This record gives sequence, C-alpha cells and structure tokens, in this order.
Amino acid sequence: MADSAIKRIPVIKVNDDKSIDASDALAIEEPLEIRLEYGAENKRKLQNISVTMRTPGNDPELAAGFLFTEGIVKSTADIAAIDHCFIACAENKENVILVKLAESVIPELKNTERNFYTTSSCGVCGKGSIEAI
Repeated sequence: MADSAIKRIPVIKVNDDKSIDASDALAIEEPLEIRLEYGAENKRKLQNISVTMRTPGNDPELAAGFLFTEGIVKSTADIAAIDHCFIACAENKENVILVKLAESVIPELKNTERNFYTTSSCGVCGKGSIEAI
C-alpha cells in the first residue's frame, strides 16, 4: 500500500486498568473520477465515466479494470495511455484519471448515460464528477 494511502494517528490503547500511548494506521479513502478520451485525432471527445471511492494507489489499474469489466474497452490494446489529470485539471489532480483510447477504438458507451454505482455508504459513488460531490 502506498504511503499516501495510510495515515498514522495517535491513540491510547486500554487493556483492563492500564493504558499506553501508541499510534495506529488508518487506510485513506478518496474519490477517483475516471475520464475517457476517444475518437479521431482531430475530433477527440472527453467524457466523465464515473466517480468511485478508493484507497489511493494503483489508480491506472483500477481505471483500466473498471472500463474492461463494464464492457467499455475490450482489451489493453484499446488503451493508448492512462495518467492522472495533472495538467488539464485545476483541482483534485490526484483524484482524476484520464484514460486515452487508441484512435481506432470506438468505446461501448451505451450504458454510460447512467452513472455507475460502486458500493459505498457515503453517497459519493455514482456521481458523474468530483464537482458533483
């Protein structure tokens, strides 16, 4: 697990009538917006696909697996590049990932008009963008 995925906090451990100062590791959970870029070189389209909660780390693999399991891409050959949206995004750069498809790939987007739902109790998942949170 990446260091940014863990936060250490001070705690007091109590056992019977004794207590000691200690630290505990907490897993971080943050939203990840998955964006898709596709189409001919001079007519590229950009579409927000989903927001899901995740522990930061392995975001490219998570995005690729999501697109594959939802039938949006058929194989790794469909994907030209995956990276965090460091240049084009003003805020939440580490929480937005852009998947660029190969020019010849036409993604299966008929089900993307609905916002995907990924189980979470906080209400974030299924939003169309981080700004919608």
